[in-house]
Amino acid sequence: MLTAKYRDMGYVISLGIRLFMYVTPVIYPLATVSEKVRWVVQLNPLSPLFEAFRLSLLGEGTVSAPQLLYSLLFTTVFFCAALLLFNKQGDKLIDVV
Repeated sequence: MLTAKYRDMGYVISLGIRLFMYVTPVIYPLATVSEKVRWVVQLNPLSPLFEAFRLSLLGEGTVSAPQLLYSLLFTTVFFCAALLLFNKQGDKLIDVV
């Protein structure tokens, strides 16, 4: 919705997604991250999902139920907020596009 109204937001969102992928432990396991910065990686709601996938596929990984619950809760809250915002601003979006 923001990218329809403000065309430059597409570039900012693209940059943000690329930076977000560096904080997601896709290639490297979470255990290799030092303790000082591990909390930054664990704030990422995708981290427990990739760790669970690594655990199921390779048999190694660190994932717990609170981490998965955090990921699910973050995703649900973010989705509900986006849905409310879209429903509130949806009629204005037609005018912009």
